[in-house]
Parts: sequence; structure tokens; C-alpha cells
Amino acid sequence: MTEKPSANIAGELKASAAEDNTYLASATISGPISENLGFVASAEYTKTDGYYRNTFLSTPLARQTYPGYSTNTKSVDSREKISLFGRLYYDDGDTVIDAKANYAKSTFDAIAYNAVFHLPGLAAAFNEPLFDLPVSKHKFVFTNNLDPQGWYRAYGASLRIQQTLNFATLIGVASYSNTENDFVGGGTSGAFRFFDNEPHCIASRAATDGNVQNQEPFTKYASIFGYAQPYSPSTCDGFQLSRHSQKDVLAEIRMVSLPGGPLQWQFGANYIYINRRACIGLELDTGVGGVNKCYSTDPKFQTEALQDDTYNTNVYAMFGSADYDVTNKLKLGVALRYDLEARDVVNNVPVTARTRWVGNPSVGVPHGTVDTPANYYLNPGLDPIYNPLGYIPPRSKTFSQLQPKITLSYKANNATTIYASWGIGFKTGGFNAGGNSAIVDLAFNQTIHAGIKVPDVYDKERDSAFEVGIKGTLFGEIDYDLAGYYTDVRNMQFFEFFVGDFGLLRSISNIDKVDIKGLEGSLNWRVSRSLSLFASANVIDTKIKKFTGRPYTVGNKSPTTPDYQITGGAQIDQPLTDRLNIFARADIQVTGPTTFHPVQSNLVPTVFGIDANMKNSTRDTYSLVNARIGLQYENFRVTAFATNIFDKQYVNDNVPAPEFGGDFIAPGTRRRLGVEVSYKF
Repeated sequence: MTEKPSANIAGELKASAAEDNTYLASATISGPISENLGFVASAEYTKTDGYYRNTFLSTPLARQTYPGYSTNTKSVDSREKISLFGRLYYDDGDTVIDAKANYAKSTFDAIAYNAVFHLPGLAAAFNEPLFDLPVSKHKFVFTNNLDPQGWYRAYGASLRIQQTLNFATLIGVASYSNTENDFVGGGTSGAFRFFDNEPHCIASRAATDGNVQNQEPFTKYASIFGYAQPYSPSTCDGFQLSRHSQKDVLAEIRMVSLPGGPLQWQFGANYIYINRRACIGLELDTGVGGVNKCYSTDPKFQTEALQDDTYNTNVYAMFGSADYDVTNKLKLGVALRYDLEARDVVNNVPVTARTRWVGNPSVGVPHGTVDTPANYYLNPGLDPIYNPLGYIPPRSKTFSQLQPKITLSYKANNATTIYASWGIGFKTGGFNAGGNSAIVDLAFNQTIHAGIKVPDVYDKERDSAFEVGIKGTLFGEIDYDLAGYYTDVRNMQFFEFFVGDFGLLRSISNIDKVDIKGLEGSLNWRVSRSLSLFASANVIDTKIKKFTGRPYTVGNKSPTTPDYQITGGAQIDQPLTDRLNIFARADIQVTGPTTFHPVQSNLVPTVFGIDANMKNSTRDTYSLVNARIGLQYENFRVTAFATNIFDKQYVNDNVPAPEFGGDFIAPGTRRRLGVEVSYKF
């Protein structure tokens, strides 16, 4: 929160209620403590049942199959959150001391995904288009037997001290943050039959196979392909565990020139220490829910696959910038930043621990049976077949980048400014789970000849960005901004998801070279004192120029980049009397076709022995319309609102797995109507 304390006691109370048992309540208060010291305090509580429902958990079949377990149908995208914030602000004219503290805690549902396939050969063989369906045509159905749960907690504090000197302002900042983000949710491993011989899997699949209205295509082909369904009503896909904790400490000092004069400058340095632990596991599902532990030997929640790493990062940065008024019309800005990140990682997976049920048939280790444990490694990266060391050693690497930036602006007249800029951007590299490269090579290249390269250490991303534009005002009432840009990206980072006999791998890969160019603009027309119209658009053209990890994708689009985005709307604030106003706003947001992976209209081999074509993985264009209308009487305001008015169904997230032959997709928000009231004092 950036709001400074008010001179007198002031604040705002706000509450809203909407469909799906969606509620919000918040309060903010600020004011003086003494002549130079003030405070701000706020609290907010939100709750919702979410947009979607689990259609299996409350059925008689679910109660019969899993007696005593959850019947919560709202276990798809519900959430509850509370957040607190406090600020003390001291200013005596020469010295400013700004102290902030925050706390947030929430519970939520996790893994609200379905799976879709892109297997044209299978679609032709069964004369069933559902096996090669465009993701935007998918109908979401949630029948997971597990009531997923997530937990989030974050707290932190910062202190900023600013001292005005004779020639400049000296600023020092220190901060600390601590976050934990954990969840357990439905598994995706049914297709690889890890738990086929486990009694709970046998019983629950027999009870649910063909008797549950699952997401397509698993409903129609339950007896043939139903065992492959992720997030299924049986226990055969296990459950996923994710635990992430992070602690950050930051210290920064900077010197800033005093305002006034043709030259403005600043320089400084900072240090950040980051300690992070991330564990991701697959655990046995026995029909009694999940457990929030990185490693469990409890037979009810036995850990069957595990990635568990502790990361330590030391970040050092120096920076400086200067802006100079060359003339009263021409301004020049230069900036320079140098970042150095020293990273190291230590693996925490127990070297001697072995699985009970999950084997690895591709290397000759069958899955476990009732009488014979699989006795395989919790992490395939410990298997000497992939990793001759037999253990994952600590790893260290340093990433650095010099980042210059130049800006130039020219004020052609009082209503028009022309500007241009160029700069280097940087995203640090990091570590994938140990053994990733060897596992992918053996599982996909030496078996199905996929031609994939995945690094154990992914490189830093560097971009060189150019922009030129014009902005100004027409006729005193239309503000506009138009710009063209070009970005040359080297080693673009993107997320990949691999599944196979070895289990699950989550990796970051680098695309060697990507070109991005586009045109963006905005308009804001003040039609009258009470009415304004606004619009903005961004048209993007991207192309992969080189990718050694998947050479056949050269010429495809950059992942997760819409072809275009358009926003437009109108807002009105009209006085009805000297104390009563009516206000309203309506807007439309259009998002163009979006790819989510470098593999697009490409034929690729899969672990099922059937080629996939990922062209239908591209999300179609979709539009969302939102509106608000209300009345304000002095400090009291009542607003009715509607989001996604026409209830457009769309894909919000897509995690492609080309060698699996499909995507894991999550739905977007649905229509929601509500009312909000607020009072300022």
C-alpha cells in the first residue's frame, strides 16, 4: 500500500457480496500520532466457493467407495484469505522514516485442471474427434476423488530511511519476507499404471470405471482409455504434493539528486539473500486424502516420487541513472545496472529410500505388487543408469549481466512528444532437478527418437529491446500514445512438463533466439465532463529463430504470447444533485490466439507410440465484458457489478506435454454478479 497517513483521522469501510458465496470485507484507517508521525492500518477478508464444482464427491457412489471421506463439491477453485497491513510514517522535513509490515494467510483448492489429447491418428481410428479436440472447445468436468487443499502464508517487514543532505537525498532500505505455499491435489499418473497392483487402486477403479460421468474423452472410452485419466475418481493416479518456502533479506542504499535543475541523477547498490526450498512429490492415494509432508513413510500416504531441493542465492547489484534536459524540448536519459547472482542448490532426496509401488519399466524395474515392492529410487536422477554417480551432488553457478538503457524524448509542441529507447534486460538462470537431462534423453530420445535436449542448468535470459513512439493530446480532449517495438531475446526461458515411466519432470528450458515485434497504442477521449471513452491495443508478432532443444520448432511463435490484446470501454460520473452522483463503467477485453509451447503445428512422437500434432493446443480468441453501475451520496457509495457478463468459457492456463500427446488445461472465470458498498470517513 502506497497511501501515506492522512492529516486527520480518515478511512474507508468496504463490503461486497456476489454469487458463489463470494464475500469481501475490508477496513482502512489512517491519521496522525504526533506532529510528524502518522499511521496507516488495513485489514481485508475474502471468501468464495469458486466457479466450479466437483460432480463426484457428493454422490452415493463416492460415499460408498470412500466412506467417511470428504463430500465437499466446492473443492475445485474455492479460497479464503485474510491480509493485514500496517505502516508508520515519520517526516520532519529533512528525515523520512517509513516502516511497513504485512501478513497474509489463505487456504485454497489446487490443481483445477482437465486433460485433453491431440492424437489425430487415434481420432481417425475411433472416428472420434474428442481425441484431437481444440482446447477452447473442451467442456470442463471435475470428478477427482481427492478434496485438494492448499495453504499459503506470507509475512514481512520493511524499513526505509531518507535523509535530505545539502546536495542530494540519501535513501536506505532494508526488508525481510517469508512465504510458504503448499498444496496437495489430484495426480496425473494413471496412464502409466504405477498403482495398478495396489489394492485401493484395484477396488476404486472397479467401483468407478464406467459409473462416473468423467470429462471427455474418458467417459465414452472408460473401459479402453479410462485408466489414463488424470485427476480421476479412482485412487490410481495418486496425488501430487507441492511445498515451497522462501525467505528473502534485502538491503539497499542509493543517492538521489535534489529536484530542480537540468540534470537529475541517482546511483546505488543492493544485496539480496534468498533461501528457498521446493519439494514436489507423488504419493500413494488410499482414499483418505493427502498429507502435507515432503517425504512420508506412512503406508496411507507413502511417497513414491520426489524432487526436493534447497536453493541459496546471493544477489549483488549496482545501478545508476541520469536524465538531462539538453534543451527545453529535448531530454536524454541514460542508465546502467549490473547484476550478479551466485546460486547454489543442494538435493534433499534420501539416497537410500526406495519406493513401494512405483517402478520404472523402461529400465527394467517393474511396478510393485502386493507381495513384491518396486524398490526403485524416489528420484530417477539417483538411478546410476541415468546418473553414474548414484547421488545428486551440490551444484553452484554464477550468472551476471550488464544492463545499459538509453532514452530520448523530444517535445515537438505543447501537445506532442516523440520518444525512443533501447535497453538490455536480464532474467537469471538456475537449476533443474538433478538428472533431468539424462532422464529425458533416455526416455524420449533413445526410445521414441523425440530429438529433445533439456539442460540440468538453464541459462540466463537476455533481451535487447527497442521502442519508438509518439504521445500527446488532440483537440485538448483526446490523449493518445502509439509505439512500435522490437525485442531480440536470447535464451528465452519457458516451462516444460514431461511424463513417462519415470514419473513426472518439471523443467525450465532455453529457446536460443526469439524475435518479438509489435505495435501498441491507447486512446482516452474526454467526451464531456462526465463521460470518457478509452481503448488500447497491442499487436504482437513473434518467431522462434533458433532452438537447439527442439530444432523442428524454428519458425513457430513464442509461447504464452497472445497475437493481440484489445481493451475498450466507457465510463461516466454524472452529478444528479449537489450531493448525489451516478457512475458507471463498461469495458471489453479481447485476447487473441495464444500458443503455450514451442511445439505447435508439428508432428511429434509420444510415449504411447502414436504421433501427436499440437496445433489444437492453441487457445482461440476470447472476449470478456465487465460492467459496474452505482450511486454515490457524499461519502457513501453503492455499486452493482458484473464480471464476464456473457459467461464466456475459456482456457485460463495450459500446460502442454507434447510427448504425452496432450495438454493439462485450467478454466477461466465465469459470470459473477454482485453488490459492493463502501463508506469513507
